[in-house]
Amino acid sequence: MLDQSLRGKTLLVTGGNTGIGLETAALFARHGADIVIFGIGTELNVTAQLQIAGLGVKCLAITGDVTRESEMAGAVAQAMAEFGALHYMFNNAGIAQATSRLEQQTEAEFDRIMSVDVKGVWLGMKHGIPAIIRSGGGAVVNASSLAGLKGVPMQAIYCAAKHAVAGLTRAAALDHAKDGVRINAIAPGVVNTEMIQRFAASNAGMWDSILAMHPMGTIAEPEDVARAVLFLCRDATRTTGSVISIDCGCIA
Repeated sequence: MLDQSLRGKTLLVTGGNTGIGLETAALFARHGADIVIFGIGTELNVTAQLQIAGLGVKCLAITGDVTRESEMAGAVAQAMAEFGALHYMFNNAGIAQATSRLEQQTEAEFDRIMSVDVKGVWLGMKHGIPAIIRSGGGAVVNASSLAGLKGVPMQAIYCAAKHAVAGLTRAAALDHAKDGVRINAIAPGVVNTEMIQRFAASNAGMWDSILAMHPMGTIAEPEDVARAVLFLCRDATRTTGSVISIDCGCIA
């Protein structure tokens, strides 16, 4: 345990059973927050729940799909029933796009990415924000991307989705600026997760190319992103409608 500053608080994180989502859940738990993990993959959820509970807090793991409104609404309702309040929400769930030119992309791929990466965030806020208001206020953080701040070649759909998340964040922040709910987004560059490690390992020279994109000569770790989410939820008490980059200098 760390400083216990979040004792009595509850965080709901979508896509919270692996990678950045799980790292964020663990960081909040080490500060005393109870955790709700919502995501696909029952076995992953069980493993994540055991890990978080091992940090000395309560953890509820819910298997569900962020693109289905009834399941997203149900997850928020379960969180409220279990803990009596919801203070923070990290809309982290998202999927990547295969590298391709726009004319090679399919309608099915467009619909799938937009549904998870945009609709999932919208549904999370639609049901999470009223619960946070009823709980006395708090914060929402949405997962955008460096691709939500600039164009990336061969990633047209993903760029469109992550730009949409930035727009949703700013508009929702204005809607709820006087409701005690701060709404911000993070925009990571490449993050050192298992997914990017597998991708780099299967593409010769890719790791060097990735590092060359980052002026600091390194990429962010999952805990770097988790700390940014913690800052926006707990410490940035006068910050709303912002999109914070965590990209080792890329956007600069």
